[in-house]
Amino acid sequence: MGADIIESSSHWRRTVNKLRRRGGGGGGGGGGGGGGGGGGGGGGGGGGGGGGGGGGGGGGGGGGGGGGGGGGGEEEEEEEEEEEEEEEEEEEEEEEEEEEEEEEEEEEEEEEEEEEEEEEEEEEEEEEEEEEEEEEEEEEEEEEEEEEEEEEEEEEEEEEEEEEEEEEEEEEEEEEEEEEEEEEEEEEEEEEEEEEEEEEEEEEEEEEEEEEEEEEEEEEEEEEEEEEEEEEEAEEEEEEEEEEEEEEEEEEEGEREEERERRGRRRRRRRGRRRRR
Repeated sequence: MGADIIESSSHWRRTVNKLRRRGGGGGGGGGGGGGGGGGGGGGGGGGGGGGGGGGGGGGGGGGGGGGGGGGGGEEEEEEEEEEEEEEEEEEEEEEEEEEEEEEEEEEEEEEEEEEEEEEEEEEEEEEEEEEEEEEEEEEEEEEEEEEEEEEEEEEEEEEEEEEEEEEEEEEEEEEEEEEEEEEEEEEEEEEEEEEEEEEEEEEEEEEEEEEEEEEEEEEEEEEEEEEEEEEEEAEEEEEEEEEEEEEEEEEEEGEREEERERRGRRRRRRRGRRRRR
């Protein structure tokens, strides 16, 4: 808007200067006509140059006046040139001002665009923040739902635990009753075992007596074997008789072994009986 006003004002000044230049030329023509008409015409020309458009009416002046009028036209041209130079300088200054104003306007527009971009970025950030808040709210809701579900599960577990505890208490009571019965049975078994142990001790005493008897017999047998060895050494010459005696002794030993085996069998049977008891 300001640039349009400046342009119109400069255009108006140019038109004014053109009109001024046109008015000065008419005065000069009047002076020339006065020179052709006589000395008085010059004066009329001078008057025309000084007065602008009235130069034609004063054409009846003298020649001297015309000369004076011609001198006045050159000064006007110099003034017009100076004015034109000043106008050009003013126009250049105005153009520079216009350019500065345009640059300022462009800077303002750029600033406005930057502000708009910043506003858009802020709006986008706000939208993103809103979306994040919504997501956080959704996550919180999900967490609350999960917590509620966990609480329900915990309550169910507690109920189940209580039921299990009640069942365990009942089982413990039953176990205590069973233990009491078992203790009674164990006491009875212990009494029976004590009786069996007493019987076993008696049997062991009997077995020990039998073993002592067997040991005495074995000692006697060993003594006999020693005597036989002495007899064998003394009776080397009677080998045939000794062989017969050895055969008899072998038969006796077989009988003894049979007796030992019989005794061993008896012991085993007694032990088996004790274990069964």
